[in-house]
Amino acid sequence: MFLHRSRALLTGVLLGKAALARARSALLGHHVAALLVESRQGRFLVPTDDLEVAGRLAFSGSYETDAVALYEKLFRPTDNILVVGAHVGSLVIPLANVAARVVAVEANPRIFELLRLNVTLNGVTNVELHCLAALDRSGAVEFLDSRINSGGGKVRPLRRRFEFVYDRPRSVSVAAGRLDDVLPAAEPFDVVLLDIEGAEYAAMLGMPRILSQARVMVCELIPNHLDNVSGVTFEKFTEAIPPHFTEFALLAEPDMRVSRDELPALYQRAVTTGYYGGTDLLCLTSA
Repeated sequence: MFLHRSRALLTGVLLGKAALARARSALLGHHVAALLVESRQGRFLVPTDDLEVAGRLAFSGSYETDAVALYEKLFRPTDNILVVGAHVGSLVIPLANVAARVVAVEANPRIFELLRLNVTLNGVTNVELHCLAALDRSGAVEFLDSRINSGGGKVRPLRRRFEFVYDRPRSVSVAAGRLDDVLPAAEPFDVVLLDIEGAEYAAMLGMPRILSQARVMVCELIPNHLDNVSGVTFEKFTEAIPPHFTEFALLAEPDMRVSRDELPALYQRAVTTGYYGGTDLLCLTSA
């Protein structure tokens, strides 16, 4: 009953956003490719019809400032950071200012171009960019290029549900690869951030070496995506998390850490509080 009510509410919200995005694009003109936002996190070119990350940057002047503040406490100035699912760079740019090096991976070619421009706009020189869908295999894959929530673009989901296609995303072919094959072993990462809309499990299977060398991993955890995008159980999902990660927490509650044995209870909290919206799983080593 809880999920039924949540889904009905979600449907109404998404339909309202779709109507608002169409009106906004019509007012701006269909030949406007991007808008320039002056935010507290940097200068960003953002998609005109995006009401999520781009909308928050445009109307509030920031995006996920609590997460950025927490990252700055967890990370070290000497850290090499890997961001998988970099979007337009709203996290990449501020992290580049406090880390030694950032490698940013973005699958969507349309958004990747904005990411590339935003790195240049902000004058950061310690960022390396890759346009790639991080998976457990190489080749071309079908990608849904979402419009209203461009950060919600995803590799073709197992089930084509309304919340994945309500804004009539374009289907595009993108290059995929295993990050262990793409990124050199000689340059390990201290921190890995994974936010790729349900492809996190496949990405982890394609980067065991990289993850085995990391001190911190933050992985998006959306129960709806586990069920309907990747189609794996949470138990299977956790098997891909290397054993040297021994402490876990939801990013919204970073001090409420649990052991690996307590992960199922942590996941049930995520199901109850954010089946559709999700949360982020913080994974830490004991060192």
